[in-house]
Amino acid sequence: MPSLALEPDRFADAPSFAAALLRYEAEPKVRILFDNGAGARPGYPIPAFERSYDRWPIATVEPAVWYFAADGKLDPTQPSGEGADAFLYDPSVSQNVTDRHHKPPRTARTPNV
Repeated sequence: MPSLALEPDRFADAPSFAAALLRYEAEPKVRILFDNGAGARPGYPIPAFERSYDRWPIATVEPAVWYFAADGKLDPTQPSGEGADAFLYDPSVSQNVTDRHHKPPRTARTPNV
């Protein structure tokens, strides 16, 4: 990705390692970059937005349990019976889903159990 511009080093202007370390340790403990592919080219590691938090897990977030469901979907309802217990990653479509102009169907394949 020769045209990819990375975020500048935010500690490069520190006069010493100790100063850079102090600045780093003063930052929020958790930094989450959301949405891979927000740049001009789909799939580039550029976040659409970010959030910072003082700790993990995030205090205001309530955990949720999701289950594999038919047709590659996730469902909060626990399946009756055995259901699927695996997910097969398909790299041939992984980067296509980040392209806002081309939206192929999102599919997840689960093995027959």
